[in-house]
Order: sequence, then structure tokens, then C-alpha cells
Amino acid sequence: DNNVFGCVKDIITNPIFLDVHLKKGNTFSYSIPSNYVGFIYTYEGSISMQGTILHSHQLGTLEGHQIEISSSEDSKFILLSAIPINEPVARRGPFVMNTQDELMQAYLDFSSG
Repeated sequence: DNNVFGCVKDIITNPIFLDVHLKKGNTFSYSIPSNYVGFIYTYEGSISMQGTILHSHQLGTLEGHQIEISSSEDSKFILLSAIPINEPVARRGPFVMNTQDELMQAYLDFSSG
């Protein structure tokens, strides 16, 4: 247990959503469950993750399940990870469904109020 809790709870994919503020010279370590996938998005400063540098407004996929991130400057990033849903995904505009037919129905439902 990491003793760190995110802001999203009680969802079937059991997501981890962390907003991390890392001071210059510090390291952030976190264990991701082995059945999870995810990414890190740096929104301020730059970080080093497993030999890869991510600058502000860059995204990196999580590789491995023991994450170690360091920074040579004050930096901020979000870490998002969850159990994959293993379902097809169809998306358009603000709607996300499983099939194109479901998308069309969502548009019809939305436009008819």
C-alpha cells in the first residue's frame, strides 16, 4: 500500500489519479498494480522517468510497475492509471460509447432533448 489516495473513488476500473508537486532534487516513487496501464502528463517543469525526460506539456506512458520520477527543477505532473476495460471504444465529440450505433443514438438523444 502506498498510503497515497487519489481524488477518484468507487469506479470499476479502480483508477489512480495523482497530482504530484515535486521539488527540485527530490524523487517520487510509486507502485502501480501489475494489471494497470497508464500515463504521466507533465504540466510544469520537467521530470526524469526511467531515463526519459518529460518537459512541460509532454505525456509519457507508464512502463513497469515501480515508478521512480526525479526532477532537477520544481515540477508538477499528473499520474493516471487504471485497470483496462478491455472493451471497444467509439468516440466523437463529447460522447464515448462502445459502438458507432451507440454513438449515433447518443447524438439523437442529445439533439432531441
